[in-house]
Amino acid sequence: MEEKFKNWLIQESYREFSQKRNPSTVYDYCKRVSMVIENEKLGSWEKLADNIGYYVKIYGPDGAKEKEGEKSHRSVINALRAFERFLKTV
Repeated sequence: MEEKFKNWLIQESYREFSQKRNPSTVYDYCKRVSMVIENEKLGSWEKLADNIGYYVKIYGPDGAKEKEGEKSHRSVINALRAFERFLKTV
């Protein structure tokens, strides 16, 4: 599922590389989603997918893990929201 998400991000025009050819948003979002899976001890992208709405809520504004969701200029919550949008296409 991670590879499909990565490809979807690229299709949706998220940046794969910076101007200096460093990994950019696509890879960062994949890393952030993987981090949530690890932190929540879910074990797989599919388990996260099963309850994505719950995790978007708790990592979002006023959620129990809002502080983690806001890390790195809100990239954690933005990655989860992108993953939620992706899931609606599969």
